[in-house]
Amino acid sequence: MTDTALLPLQPTLPIAFQERLELLARASRAASTWRAYATAWRLWTAWADAHGANVLPADPAVVATYLAEMSEHRKLNTLKRHLASISVWHTLKGLTFDRRNPALRTIMAGIRRSHGTKRRKATPLMVEDVTPLLTDKNARLADCRDAALLGLGMAMAARRSELVGLDWIRRGSGTGVLELTRRGARIVLYTSKAKQNEEDEIHIQPGPVLKAVRAWIARAGIGEGEPLFRSVSRRGRIGATRLCGRSVSRIVKRRAEAVGLDADTYSGHSLRAGMITEAFERGVPEWKIRLTSRHSEKGRELQGYNRPIEKAKHALTTELGL
Repeated sequence: MTDTALLPLQPTLPIAFQERLELLARASRAASTWRAYATAWRLWTAWADAHGANVLPADPAVVATYLAEMSEHRKLNTLKRHLASISVWHTLKGLTFDRRNPALRTIMAGIRRSHGTKRRKATPLMVEDVTPLLTDKNARLADCRDAALLGLGMAMAARRSELVGLDWIRRGSGTGVLELTRRGARIVLYTSKAKQNEEDEIHIQPGPVLKAVRAWIARAGIGEGEPLFRSVSRRGRIGATRLCGRSVSRIVKRRAEAVGLDADTYSGHSLRAGMITEAFERGVPEWKIRLTSRHSEKGRELQGYNRPIEKAKHALTTELGL
């Protein structure tokens, strides 16, 4: 057990059993989430030590002061993550932390009002922006990889972590598998943002996207159980490890810029946003979009993509002759 262990040391339990408990605790959240929490916890620890405050258990009023100071140069979502990190660390160590403390709630409310609540949305990458890549038969190896990644990312309305976590044919070290079927391909996600503890699946029908994926796999020599998307050097050498989520964002931005779009407004989420937006614009029923996007039937997030389309389509200016 190390200083970075999530669970407190239990002297009466065998080390092997404690290590098993530690693995299960880490499996409760995505690895990227634990990394973000660990970074936030280190910042809190350093601040508390510098100000003579108790790190664990932490005083909610002191944490409120810490977040207020951080708010001068941190975004609201970052501050929420810092607060979540402090709360989770207390829970794992068997301690209580009152997130509903009046001082803490008041400071967070003030931060929300001062920062504003409007989220910056990624510009959707549309089918017409990706299609030229899918049909380029003279593409370099990196272009071939990008075509497969962008096409598949849009077709499955993928989140960045879901896309880079895919393995080919059978599961290796990733969080999902792309396997072939008689009707195209099936993607099995063993964990995702929406479903942490159960499998989910997406079906891809035969078409340009699967052709692009097959072309990439053939040219890159991807073997069964290996990461599907990996780095490609300038000399065309394939990396051994899978791409990270930031790589997806960089590829999206680079390809957006290549077709004359403002790269600053695009991100890895542009693939997911593009599929959903394109489907709504073509009149695809919401229930059918959910089958691929995997949004909850009770959630209202999906309508956030459709509302701007409906507002533009049904503006009153034409009907009123204005």
